[in-house]
Amino acid sequence: MAAVVIEAFASLGLFMFGMLFLEDSLKKATGSSFKRWVKISTDTNSKAVVTGTAATAVLQSSSVVTLMVLSLVGAGLMNLQSSIGVIFGSNVGSTATGWIIALVGFKFNIKLIALAMVGFGGTGSVLAGEGRIRHIFGGITGFGLIFLGLEGLKESFTDIASSMDIESLRGYHAAVFVGAGLLLTALIHSSAASVAIAQSALYTGMVGFDHAAAFVIGANVGTTATALVGAIGQSSDKKRAASAHILFNVSTGIVTFALLQPILWGFSALGVGVGVKVGVGVGVGDG
Repeated sequence: MAAVVIEAFASLGLFMFGMLFLEDSLKKATGSSFKRWVKISTDTNSKAVVTGTAATAVLQSSSVVTLMVLSLVGAGLMNLQSSIGVIFGSNVGSTATGWIIALVGFKFNIKLIALAMVGFGGTGSVLAGEGRIRHIFGGITGFGLIFLGLEGLKESFTDIASSMDIESLRGYHAAVFVGAGLLLTALIHSSAASVAIAQSALYTGMVGFDHAAAFVIGANVGTTATALVGAIGQSSDKKRAASAHILFNVSTGIVTFALLQPILWGFSALGVGVGVKVGVGVGVGDG
């Protein structure tokens, strides 16, 4: 257990250092063209939402997109309003992860890409010498360190996640499953992993759809822990952006949980079977 705690602590440090390193590299490497691209892509609320949706669907992690946004805000490359739009869009794009898990049972593993980014960025930083190119390589390294930190956090709590007995909670109120999903996701920083656990339990008949859906709602709220950690000790705008992310996920979680029974009745009336199982993955961000 001590080894798991040390690994988790080291991963958290790697994650937070990656945040700072990325932000510093962005400040030093960005030129007018990149600033124009960021501004054009997020100059309206609709563009910001679309950008967040697309980026999350491609990267398969709303947490990574949120961390990128916080870094851009900290570097002065994105204003608060645009950052909130991107974060809201990332919540929409994150549903792609749940559908992939539900339909093909596959979760894209970014660890190898993260290692490649660190290797490429680190080597490039050394060989590039001084100047803007070096900082561009530094930014690539920063992204890789963030990804590695997140992967390390997930791997550190693998034993905890795999030993969690969801079936033992079957007799409890759905709110207990919300709490379980929130806690697990906050620990492993990946709501996609939490969704995989819930969907596996659902497919095997260990739990019903109501409990699995409640667990996923909690996971959606728990994924905000990553943004909360990323904003600690940072600028006011970064804290405001993280707060908006938390407020959005908590409020949508409350509304969805309040409407859970009507949703279940709707599925029942439509005679949906397999689709109910698939639907559990909808509305979930990777943490």
